[in-house]
Amino acid sequence: MRISHCRTNRQATPSTRNSRSRIASLRFRRRKPDGDPVRTRYLLMLALAFPVGCTTTKRAEEPPPPSAATPTSAANVTARADGSYVLATFPASGGESTYEVVLAPCGAPACPLQVRLLAGAKVVDTAVVEWPSVVEPPRRAEQVAALTGVGDPLELHRTVSTWQTGEGEDAVATVAASVSLGSAYTGLLIHQSGGAEHVKRLHYLFVANGQRLVSAWKGWEGQGLTTSTVDTMDVDHDGRSEILFWRFGSSDGVVSDWALSVQKWNAQQTRVDELPATSGGPPVFATIAGTFATPDAAAKLLTEHGNCLPSFLLIRAPEQGAAGFAVAGITAHPPLAAEAVRAVQACDGAIKARTAELGVRRQ
Repeated sequence: MRISHCRTNRQATPSTRNSRSRIASLRFRRRKPDGDPVRTRYLLMLALAFPVGCTTTKRAEEPPPPSAATPTSAANVTARADGSYVLATFPASGGESTYEVVLAPCGAPACPLQVRLLAGAKVVDTAVVEWPSVVEPPRRAEQVAALTGVGDPLELHRTVSTWQTGEGEDAVATVAASVSLGSAYTGLLIHQSGGAEHVKRLHYLFVANGQRLVSAWKGWEGQGLTTSTVDTMDVDHDGRSEILFWRFGSSDGVVSDWALSVQKWNAQQTRVDELPATSGGPPVFATIAGTFATPDAAAKLLTEHGNCLPSFLLIRAPEQGAAGFAVAGITAHPPLAAEAVRAVQACDGAIKARTAELGVRRQ
């Protein structure tokens, strides 16, 4: 199954054609966090999980979203006289300053997005992401959440609004959202995906500390048959959101390993700490549509009933001591697991879906 970007229809203008020709001659390559080029010969694993469309299906009795931050930027990008584009603005820590996400010229056809911290109208600090974006008017587009890696794994079939630049292997999609890290701190999450068929994702957390912009955390899913997604949750119920970083890897068409790490803002040290998996992570739940002796049998269920099993994966049987393979959705939110069971059974009563608590662990 192939996943492609959801695009809005638009005519190529002379400026966009010139931009494409400049990029075609440059052929910049996205790089891993260690500076090496991203190898884009790998397939996106979540392509096995669900059919992709560009519309969101409304479900009955839909639970509230799991503390997801909502961007407050306008639908249309703001262009400035210096050739820069403002993608989003958010209130920063304390409410006296502002985050601004900007695509600005840097003397090259493609430039990294800037995160600016403003005190009033004055820029007091700036940070940049790693992957360059084509300097052109960004396009607003709805995209399947799995491509950019935004949200809980059981909801990656939904669509999110993204800013998009470039075409094909030069395409970069960006999502920005604020996140509450406590009474005195509001962070800014940036999610980026790059590429066409072979999509990779990179996630960032920036935090304003006074008039300094802290690059607090970066989540890289790794090379190979891997994918990732980031969610937020108040894990320890202290009124502050933690970052849930999910990573999935595959072997022979099966999601063979997956991991959840929890990142918590440490205001005293102005940094992010990773909480121990056994004591700091939320319980993980699975919605299991069926278990099978072979991966081929599990794949048959997923292929034949894909419309009823959005965001479900072909994984090794997830329950402790279980053997074989399962078609299942993984989540850190019990209401989502229960709702997924109801939705599957409403779609096809022959599928005997059930939930299982997997505990605080990684497979």
